[in-house]
Amino acid sequence: MIEELETIRLLHELGFSSKLKGFTYLKDMINYILLNKLDTFMMNELYERISKKYNSTINSVTKCISEAISKSWTKANLDLIALVFGYSIGYDNNCPTNSLFVCSVIDYLKGFIM
Repeated sequence: MIEELETIRLLHELGFSSKLKGFTYLKDMINYILLNKLDTFMMNELYERISKKYNSTINSVTKCISEAISKSWTKANLDLIALVFGYSIGYDNNCPTNSLFVCSVIDYLKGFIM
């Protein structure tokens, strides 16, 4: 439960709207990784898991997550972006890939939760 609340809080602070499907998909994906204490994971397997849960397609899940990251990226607090993503994001400030986003958020949350 704490993991889910922290995930939601962080996604909101990173500029995500809970109205986006990508928000829900990311929240579930991140919480699954944290609850199962996964050190390694395959994004394709996670996309498949989420697509089955929401009766969607893998391509749709991937696209919704990517669009949610893109939309939120310009709204996020730059200090928080630097804290969560560190040097993994270049100075040109391009938004991260889905996998980089998930990995960075997981690493950040593990510092608070575990």
